[in-house]
Amino acid sequence: MRRFLILFLAACTACAAWAAPRITPDGEILCGPLRLRLAWFDGEWHMTGQERGTVFPAPGYPLEQPELFELEGTLRLFHDAGELRLTERVELLPGALKYRAALRGKPGMPCRSAALILELPVAEFGGKTLKADGRPVTLDAVSPAAAYPELRAERIAIPLPEGELVISGKLTGYLQDERNYGGNFYSLRLLGTPEPGAETAFSWELRFDGIETGVTLRPADKAEIFPVDISRAANMAWRDETAGDGKGGWTDQGENDVRDLTPGRQVFFDVPFELLDPGRNGGKSCMVFSGPDREYLLKSARIDGIGRRGERLYFLHALSWAPEDVRTVATVEVAYTDGTAERLEVKSNRDVCNWWSRVRADNALIAWRGRNPQSETTLYLSGFALDPARTVESLKLTPAGNAVWMVAGISIGGEVPALRPQIRRKITAGKEFRPFEQQFEVEKDSALDFSFLNHVPAGKFGRVVAAGDHFEFAERPGEPVRFYGVNLCWSAHELTHAQSDLLAVRLARLGFNSVRIHHYDMMLTERAQNRLEFDAERLDRLDYLIARLKEAGIYVTIDLYTTRIPAREDVPDIEIRSLHDFRAALPLVPSVRENFKAFARKLLTHRNPYTGNEYRREPAIFSICVVNENLLPAPWKEHPQLPALYRRAFADWCAGKGIAVPAAFDDSPEFRRFLLDLQQQTYDRLSGFLRDELGVRALLSDNNNGESMSQTPERATLDYTDFHGYWEHPVFIEKPWSLPHYYTQESAVRREAAVPRLGMACRILGKPYMITETDYCFPNHRRGEGGLLLGAYAGFQNWSGIYRFAYSHFNTAMFEPAACTMFDSVRDPVNLFADRIGALMFRRFDVQPARRSVPFLFTSDDFPGYAVYPADYTRAGLLTGIGSLDASRGQTFAGLEGPAVVTAPAGKAAGVKTVVAADDKLLAGLAAAGAITLPRNGVYRSDTGEITLDSASGTLRVVTPRTEGFVLPAGQAGKGELLELAAPDTFTSCVLTSAGMEPLAESGKLLLFQLTDVMNSGITFRDSENTVLEDYGTLPLLLRRGRIGAALRRGAEKAVKVRALDMAGRRTAELPVSEKAGRWHFTLDNSITEEAVLCYEIERIF
Repeated sequence: MRRFLILFLAACTACAAWAAPRITPDGEILCGPLRLRLAWFDGEWHMTGQERGTVFPAPGYPLEQPELFELEGTLRLFHDAGELRLTERVELLPGALKYRAALRGKPGMPCRSAALILELPVAEFGGKTLKADGRPVTLDAVSPAAAYPELRAERIAIPLPEGELVISGKLTGYLQDERNYGGNFYSLRLLGTPEPGAETAFSWELRFDGIETGVTLRPADKAEIFPVDISRAANMAWRDETAGDGKGGWTDQGENDVRDLTPGRQVFFDVPFELLDPGRNGGKSCMVFSGPDREYLLKSARIDGIGRRGERLYFLHALSWAPEDVRTVATVEVAYTDGTAERLEVKSNRDVCNWWSRVRADNALIAWRGRNPQSETTLYLSGFALDPARTVESLKLTPAGNAVWMVAGISIGGEVPALRPQIRRKITAGKEFRPFEQQFEVEKDSALDFSFLNHVPAGKFGRVVAAGDHFEFAERPGEPVRFYGVNLCWSAHELTHAQSDLLAVRLARLGFNSVRIHHYDMMLTERAQNRLEFDAERLDRLDYLIARLKEAGIYVTIDLYTTRIPAREDVPDIEIRSLHDFRAALPLVPSVRENFKAFARKLLTHRNPYTGNEYRREPAIFSICVVNENLLPAPWKEHPQLPALYRRAFADWCAGKGIAVPAAFDDSPEFRRFLLDLQQQTYDRLSGFLRDELGVRALLSDNNNGESMSQTPERATLDYTDFHGYWEHPVFIEKPWSLPHYYTQESAVRREAAVPRLGMACRILGKPYMITETDYCFPNHRRGEGGLLLGAYAGFQNWSGIYRFAYSHFNTAMFEPAACTMFDSVRDPVNLFADRIGALMFRRFDVQPARRSVPFLFTSDDFPGYAVYPADYTRAGLLTGIGSLDASRGQTFAGLEGPAVVTAPAGKAAGVKTVVAADDKLLAGLAAAGAITLPRNGVYRSDTGEITLDSASGTLRVVTPRTEGFVLPAGQAGKGELLELAAPDTFTSCVLTSAGMEPLAESGKLLLFQLTDVMNSGITFRDSENTVLEDYGTLPLLLRRGRIGAALRRGAEKAVKVRALDMAGRRTAELPVSEKAGRWHFTLDNSITEEAVLCYEIERIF
């Protein structure tokens, strides 16, 4: 093993000035302003540094003695990139410091670099000149953009205030100015020496010479801190058995809890907490305070007998149902023994954050990380200043009611030094990303022209009808049809006629056969001060757009209410201030209902001059959502008039049932039942108006947001089920819909295809199912996986419609290049091409539907509040067909005679062989009944054998006669029947598919997609893990470079040609191809041309 030796030589006077070295429990070495630590860069250049929160010492470590520090443990990499074994030994000798360290990972673990980083603060080193083997390298004090040469030397000298620091040995490394990424230092990165053997391993050996004789190694100073006893105030346990039953643990959400939290003394960032064992405290371990949907929890808590002084009061805590902005979520009244008191405010997104996210805020450090069956989980550490001269007698904790506040522990004592500011990351063109120009239009008859999938015009075969579990055309009975579309929002409907002509043709060539007209209603009325008068120009543009879409074979689905705020004159008995007010008032305020009807009548009876049809008679408008996202636990409490109306209506409902009004009012199961009845009643009224008074024949739906089991009864009465589901929807940290945003940067595959999986159970079996809003949101670096995930699992579950949210919110962005934003795919080539994959797979029925279905039976007696479906039931959707039935209405479907059904709570089902309870043995019960094959080690294989998801490795494999597709993290290879892929050098979604309707084995033209990542120039994140977005950046767009070796099994063809395509489908370059051992070999390289390459055309010459 080649090792290098680093000698730190410094004069004694310099050592005295800079003090003795200190070492943290995580192994960082601090000496004056210098900081020395290890860092690992994974296959996508994500850095994990040696610091608090990433280093997890083994039992008994670190070993700390005056002259020796030893550490063994684990370095947990960000973004689920794995774990490394970390060893470190620091030995103090007379006048010297010896340092040895190693990082070792599994064989083949992706690694761009492993480095020992020495941080040189700009304040001390700006303008100073380093010498590498005598060659001067001056650190630019002014410009962070200065370039520095690669360092290959045997001696590097760094000037100190007195003397110099000399690093000697066989050195390889480089300098980087961290001011470009929000830091205030230069980093000298010395690369580790690769160790031989199967492991991915690097090692370092250093010697610091010139350390002042007689000093001792000393740990970083630790404050004296004492845990506070909260045992008497605790009201919940760490673990919850039954969701929504008002008792048990955590937030009363069943398995969505923190059962993996270890009781006992736990230390986070040098702050000790005593985490209670519920088995020794009457089943209670933590304090959980009342808030939205959990009004029955603690209203306040008082903790007496503290008797301690301290500079800080520390909380280990988190929020659920958290506000999206910064606001007070709780107060803490601190009473001192001298009779004085002070009041502390706990603010969301400053002091504490949502437990399902991992946002580091100003006073909220990510202290504990866990995982339950539904999500990764987080507890935060916060510190609040106290008067250290006074003794704390008691604390009173009071929630504000706008969030559920979970307190796991409290401590009091000295101040813990704040962590250093996070290193911001700005992405620019360079070795990782390259700039390119976006293209909008698709060349006619090119390999990327998918308009052949559409018949023209839309409505050619009559109206769309629901036929059992699918859609079909009235004049083509027995032939299922599916829709793959996009949302057009706000001014995206407001197009010139020429723009509509262009857009309709473009969307058809992109593979879409449907558009959801969304967020349009306010646009029609706002110029008339929201009176029921449509803007003539905007209505004309909407008419023309719909006509052109129809001509291109594109069907329309539309909402009758999204964002429109009616004028006070039109609803005189209540003020509607927001869309939330309208939706909450609609069930109980007659004038609001009449306003809804008046708008619907005016729109649906309007005759489109360009089609000649009224909207209600237009076969191309095939479906209507009555009210968008109208789940009734809406914020009706926030309106000054609505609470009284709801109380009165609830009292009438109770009287009709012959029951007393519960004292808890809206905190009772009865009230939740009342809301569901009210929701059903409202839909019946409005749908009855549309059907009976207006004669609307389009399919109707409603209740399209939420994953609650209790939504089943109403959804069972709809013509089709509609659902909304997002992967990486932005979390707004300070202000709704404003930067900064939080993203996990996780792959949905590693979360067991959370989208679309979490929506699978919401389907009503025996009815069509559409997801009219879904997105894998920018700037998630892995969002290219979405097309394959949707195309595979929506087909497997036999859904009927998929709609990206959104194609665009703005008209200009559809015709002029613009930087990517959180939703709009027109700006984002990754999502645009992911939809090419999804559209082909889904519309061609490439994936076989599941061979059987396991229903979830819901009866009127099985009322689970607003609890979501058990995670294990949704996981069954990766193995076989799932969906819900409302047994209270006698609902049935063709697959009910299958091997098993699931009920919650455990119950019986007439005529069913096996009934499986929705508990922690659910999957085992289904396997015992022969309904599924149990997943093993995170590997889920569909009962058709076509889809294999490995959540542990983060890979997805889909192999069908027309398509073979793979989601591959860096370092993971893939193999299908025809296509074999070497391990890519970055996260890649790679899909081979027929360019037409033929199977792969018979097709003369194939498409091979290679999706990595696209970012904006200068996009800036608050942290090195890219989880907190601060600035979207600008044009030009940047494509993440990617290479991947591919081999195609040879068939009857004599030769193949592989050509790179631009975004328009034009051929731009031909790749070299060789033949060996019955396979055609070539290398995909998305930087082979100046244009962005996201797809290749493979021509097979027979």
